Amino acid sequence: MNNELYTYRYKLPFRKPLRHADGAIQQREGLILGDGKTIWTEIAPLPGFSLDTLEQATVFLHRFMDELQTHFQNRTINEFLEKTPVCGELSTLPSVRFGLSMIAEQQKALEAGLPLYSWWQQEQQKAGTFRAVVRCNAVIGITGLQETLNRIKKYQNAGFTSAKLKLPDSVPDALSLITTVCNEFPKIKFRFDANASFSLPDAEVLFKSLVSQTTIPDHNGSHLPLSSCISYIEEPLKDATVSDLKKLGKYGIPLASDEYARSPESVNKLLSHHATNTLILKPTLFGAFSEIKRTLAIINDSPTPNRTNENNNQTGLPVIVSSGLESAVGNLLLTHIAAYIDSWREADHGLATRSLFASDITLHDGSDDKTVPHSSDPAASLQRNDGTDDTPSVSLPGAPGLGRYPFRESVTVSGGHCKIISREKP
Repeated sequence: MNNELYTYRYKLPFRKPLRHADGAIQQREGLILGDGKTIWTEIAPLPGFSLDTLEQATVFLHRFMDELQTHFQNRTINEFLEKTPVCGELSTLPSVRFGLSMIAEQQKALEAGLPLYSWWQQEQQKAGTFRAVVRCNAVIGITGLQETLNRIKKYQNAGFTSAKLKLPDSVPDALSLITTVCNEFPKIKFRFDANASFSLPDAEVLFKSLVSQTTIPDHNGSHLPLSSCISYIEEPLKDATVSDLKKLGKYGIPLASDEYARSPESVNKLLSHHATNTLILKPTLFGAFSEIKRTLAIINDSPTPNRTNENNNQTGLPVIVSSGLESAVGNLLLTHIAAYIDSWREADHGLATRSLFASDITLHDGSDDKTVPHSSDPAASLQRNDGTDDTPSVSLPGAPGLGRYPFRESVTVSGGHCKIISREKP
């Protein structure tokens, strides 16, 4: 194992711009940290969603470059994360806390000779054999109605049983979309993301309408409540309070929390007030793995009644690991976390996001130790994406640690052309 860390900056274009409250993003930018062989992590704040920025993360890494290198070599990165004043500065950099903690976790898993998710399960002294397959929901994206229906049909034919859609920000349009897709695809469990669009009165109008309506009759002539097709509605309220969420929950439509649940303390507040039915966990926006484990402990200790997930299995409070649109490196880390969480409760996770990218970092299984050749051929280091590669399940490798690795050089994309950028020590 190498004893030096290197940073790689990447830029990966989206197939379509990612829209958020402050505009749109044409490409995903972030940092990959790795030893050039078996240890890799990602630090990639998502503009418009993350508390920190890529510039802030880069400044922090350069400022502490020497100290970080020493802690990596001494296998004491967790001590670095807890050190004062470093800890104080990191309090506003969740993406850095996540990325650095994943280095420490991989070092421990490699020493134990176990895949990352398996090491976490063993560390928790969980008995039994756990699956290395993570199920995912389809991600439909923001499109016109007919294209939305076409995409849902494609994903259903590919084997997906759940799908996530963004809701329009008006009640009539949201109700129309929900009614249409639930009637067209009654076997799909839909996860609707409202992006904190509605006031409490507007949300109550929507929820009352959903509870009162039924789907069109099936082949047996049976009508089902429209709400039976809804797995949850995510972040329905703007300026939400736990009191408002609890009030909205009385309508019986499951609620999911994402932006409102970004720390162990906020999750504990939601659970103590019974203000959510599902937790959406975006690890790269959340913080260090120790914070994630503390949150899972809070969830497991909460008196939340069991409920049935999309696959009709009994579960406690569902925890959905969701992508922050990281590269293939970050997505693989999140898949390990999802497999670890599935040892408590199974769920379809929000990790099928590769089709949103026009290209991505190529991973290999370590069977050879070739680096990307320094050539003018960008395809040597970048995997092209035709938008059809998302699958309803992802199998994790059985090799120790991360299990799959990027080539030793990363890439940047500019104007549609890919260029290899050289690595540097952090």
